[in-house]
Amino acid sequence: TGIRDGKLLQGSYEANRNNYQEGYVNCLCTSGRQEVLISGVVHINRAIHGDVVAVEVFPESEWKSPSGIVIEDKTMDVEEVIGDSIEGVTTNTKNRPTGKIIGIIQQKDRQFCGVLAYSEYFAHSKYHMFVPNNKAIPKVCIETHQIERLKGQRIIVRIDTWPRTSRYPEGHLMHTIGQVGDKEVENEVIMVEHDVIFDPFPNSALKELPSMPWTVSETEYARRRDLRHLPVCSVDPPSCTDIDDALHCVAIPDTNLVEIGVHIADVSHFIRPNPVLDAEAA
Repeated sequence: TGIRDGKLLQGSYEANRNNYQEGYVNCLCTSGRQEVLISGVVHINRAIHGDVVAVEVFPESEWKSPSGIVIEDKTMDVEEVIGDSIEGVTTNTKNRPTGKIIGIIQQKDRQFCGVLAYSEYFAHSKYHMFVPNNKAIPKVCIETHQIERLKGQRIIVRIDTWPRTSRYPEGHLMHTIGQVGDKEVENEVIMVEHDVIFDPFPNSALKELPSMPWTVSETEYARRRDLRHLPVCSVDPPSCTDIDDALHCVAIPDTNLVEIGVHIADVSHFIRPNPVLDAEAA
């Protein structure tokens, strides 16, 4: 109701990677796009980077300028409560529209990569702090008795809830990716963090692929232009498993010109509209 009445604005929350007590909400309003500064964890109101939120803009007399300072959350204690706003720390920049987050309209997918913060002091506790790779994401309190096994491992944690009285959200361990520093593990982390789907295709989709060895049928030979007499070469690297791009270059007789051809694999021959494989690839 507040958004329809114009009392509240809606936008996407962007956390400050260098200061966990500050962020912005990019709102679309009648006058165009407006960036609203959110200062202090109380005003952030448990929103997480990427959430779509409802924000209340303060009167202009209460506007602030960004703090311009770096504040890292180095806390290891999983029982700390919500902090207060940043007071007395400002820059010489012009004050910006400032407000507070009233509620979360739509949560971003809350699955993140990171590591467990290990401390001898908490080694025998069942509660541990998960530190996401992305500094825009808050630390997460999880319950696990596997701290010794998980030390030095990249893991994936999902946020389940964020109690009003807690400084940190609570989540659970989904699975372990592997040892920190391992090339394959770090590659997987990058793909997970950028929402790249890399799980194996299901059998229902693989069944729609042509059986091997595959050859061009006589019907296809008849209806296609045969260019096998040209010096066509692939531009894909030697280790590539999908050779689908090629070029040819030949001199045009009696001229100083050359013909350059670009050859692209006809994927549509193998993937028809609306099958399982097409839906999975999309």
